[in-house]
Amino acid sequence: MLPKAYMNPESWMYYFEKRSRAARKGKYLPTLDDLYCGMPFFGGSLAADVEAWSEQVIPCLADKDQEIPQNPVQIALERLSVSARLSDLQLADDEIIKYNGSAEMFSELERASRRLTFYRAVSGDESARGVLFDNLMFRIRWLTCESAGLGGGLTCKGCEI
Repeated sequence: MLPKAYMNPESWMYYFEKRSRAARKGKYLPTLDDLYCGMPFFGGSLAADVEAWSEQVIPCLADKDQEIPQNPVQIALERLSVSARLSDLQLADDEIIKYNGSAEMFSELERASRRLTFYRAVSGDESARGVLFDNLMFRIRWLTCESAGLGGGLTCKGCEI
């Protein structure tokens, strides 16, 4: 299946609006790409989005054979299910940066850090704005390389996410 970027613009807008309404009602947790495109937060609230997202991602960051959340990243993310204050978002992001997880967990940690950076920037963290800008520029570069690869079979080294 082709990524959303390759959809017909009318189809993309139709599905985007449909998911936006569901997100506002608390029936759809937007992806980070959805949020980048301006979709509202889950339940129309940053706090509700942070809570729903953290509950969804905690099991994905479990160590091998781990049944209950116990690594530092999971513990920091559990705090987000109660409070989405800027200090809690910063703590969770710091724990992700410090955590030395398995190679299989690396991409999940990277995605979690990007989402936390977005949350921090929206919450007014000046230091997160530059990182968010870098993340967005990387995403644009990756999509541009993907589009070029689709049209003429070109590949762009170093653009994998």
